[in-house]
Amino acid sequence: MQRDYNLIRDILLKCEEKLPGRIGVENVVRFLEPDEEKFDEMYDKCLYHIELLVDQGFIDVTPLRAIGKKPNYIIHRLTSAGCDYLDSIRDDKIWRKVLSKISKVGGSTTLDIIAELAKTLAKSALGL
Repeated sequence: MQRDYNLIRDILLKCEEKLPGRIGVENVVRFLEPDEEKFDEMYDKCLYHIELLVDQGFIDVTPLRAIGKKPNYIIHRLTSAGCDYLDSIRDDKIWRKVLSKISKVGGSTTLDIIAELAKTLAKSALGL
């Protein structure tokens, strides 16, 4: 499964909006995809991207494992790194420009480069 930068952004935005509180993968899926027919597919996709956010150090979670059940996490908070990343890509205009620029190089890059590009675009917009 490839990283979906829009989904990563959407997950971070929803977590920021809904926290503090106990947010599980199921909650994230329901926030982002209310269509029950797509639930299982979206669950797996969100689970993968939440794990990427954990790998990156953007969210703090508690893993939940139960025999016979899908893996799950409880998201407790965005970390400082997660807040910084989200702040860099929050603005819709900046985000569209970031996506446009990375599409010119094949549409794949690192989250660090996305954040740096967003910061550069924001500085330019501010005349810095």
